[in-house]
Amino acid sequence: MPPGLDVGIVTPRFPPNIKGGGEISAKLLADNLYADSRISKVTVYSFDGDLHSNSGYDIVRLGDIRSEFKEWSNLYAYFKLNSRINKHDVIHSYNMCFHPVVGHFSEKFCIPSIATLNSYSFIRESTIGLNSRYLHSIYKKVSLNSSGRILIKKIRNIDNFIALSNSVKEIYENKILNGSNIQVIPNMIDTNFNTEAISNTIFQNNLIYVGRLSKEKGVKYLIGSLDYLSDEYSLVIVGDGSQKEELEKIASKRDLDDRIEFAGYIEQNKLNKYYEASDIFVHPGIWPEPFGRTLLEAMQADLPIVATNIGGPKDIVPNKELLCPPRDSEQLAKSIKLAEDMYNELDVQKYLYDNYHPSTITDEVIELYYETMKNK
Repeated sequence: MPPGLDVGIVTPRFPPNIKGGGEISAKLLADNLYADSRISKVTVYSFDGDLHSNSGYDIVRLGDIRSEFKEWSNLYAYFKLNSRINKHDVIHSYNMCFHPVVGHFSEKFCIPSIATLNSYSFIRESTIGLNSRYLHSIYKKVSLNSSGRILIKKIRNIDNFIALSNSVKEIYENKILNGSNIQVIPNMIDTNFNTEAISNTIFQNNLIYVGRLSKEKGVKYLIGSLDYLSDEYSLVIVGDGSQKEELEKIASKRDLDDRIEFAGYIEQNKLNKYYEASDIFVHPGIWPEPFGRTLLEAMQADLPIVATNIGGPKDIVPNKELLCPPRDSEQLAKSIKLAEDMYNELDVQKYLYDNYHPSTITDEVIELYYETMKNK
């Protein structure tokens, strides 16, 4: 097994530019690869500005791409990466957008390539039960039947894929990557994300949701679940998004203003205080979410997790009896009551260490790098 791999990571954004959990996961990957003795060099290529920075490894920011048109984004990335990418032993494409151009370079330069499947960017939303914005849906419908076919063909040039959950693997195998090598490797926990879990001594009926406020997140069903819970239950909703105003109206219409706090967007380094003040984390998604980093954060705070039995969260939740059907406020409330009964009986730290610790995940990723190089 040859030592000292030189790894290139291609991603749309990289911290401190954070849009969601994908950027945090990309940085954790880069950090832990760089710290591993089997890796000699890590270079991150991102497209979110012009600054070059260093975290021990190189972070090369190649301009700012704001276009949602992946044809243009990949063409731009082609010219920016063409003279740089072939120096690496393996290329890892993260956060979906540039999978086509990475697949192209993998074939052109015969470079071993890995791509992480952490969203459904190249799959029509309607086929997985989602409704996207009207203009975006029109673009995607037209694109996937024309130029999108070229992009998908390029994606298929990638040697191996990492799916964040079994749900992602099944969807991609059924839709566009049938016959491709897809291995399930989840995201890793951030060991620097610390909470004191001060609420674990006394149960106070405090519920928390952390995430984007958009339709597919199912937050309105979580609000509805309070109708089936006593007035002692309160809910903090952390996050922002297109549905925030509508959700606030729903809460007011149900006379729940005194039981629900809309905390808005909270920076990552301040989130721990919200977890510490909570008793149960609830993830009411109604779509096959690829993963769910906030579930890991909540478990790090020793919170029991209630989630719907769809997408990545059903893989993550250790207590399967706390999973419930999507779009069902009453069943969500029943699962919340069950979580209360199980309070202080849940020990998830070993579960997190065995399945999501950086050492575990990094080992699996590096083993896949070597396997890919061997079979290229």
